[in-house]
Amino acid sequence: MTSRRSTTTGYIGKASLPDVPIVINGGIASLAEAKRHLGFVDGVMLGRAAYQEPWRLLTADPELFGEAAPHATMRGVFEAMMPYIERELAQGIRLHSIMRHFVGAFHGVPGARAFRRHLAENGVKPGAGVNVLRDAIALVDDRAVAPMAA
Repeated sequence: MTSRRSTTTGYIGKASLPDVPIVINGGIASLAEAKRHLGFVDGVMLGRAAYQEPWRLLTADPELFGEAAPHATMRGVFEAMMPYIERELAQGIRLHSIMRHFVGAFHGVPGARAFRRHLAENGVKPGAGVNVLRDAIALVDDRAVAPMAA
């Protein structure tokens, strides 16, 4: 169930149905904002913010759950995804179909534009493989691929 947020009455759904799990979605742009909402509801969805700037999720586990992050950098995320990407490519899925969802991976990092351009120009070619992705990642400034502030 979703909870309607109101500036005058707060979180109406959760207050009236405390035993029903309430998850909110829409317009939540950061983990800090999600954390504030979690004081009133059971769950928060980061849709557009996570899609456009997936690096925001790198600190989700430590910030929200007090657990170590599975990957410290977007570079680490891509390395962990390589076996999955290779399996998908082997089944005939095109690299572009997988990578189009990660164009914002290095948003605001030196080399991000070159990363996107390399994927756009080379990831659409027939037979494009993980080497295209590795070459694109190599265009991103090594010093700037650490977790960015959420």
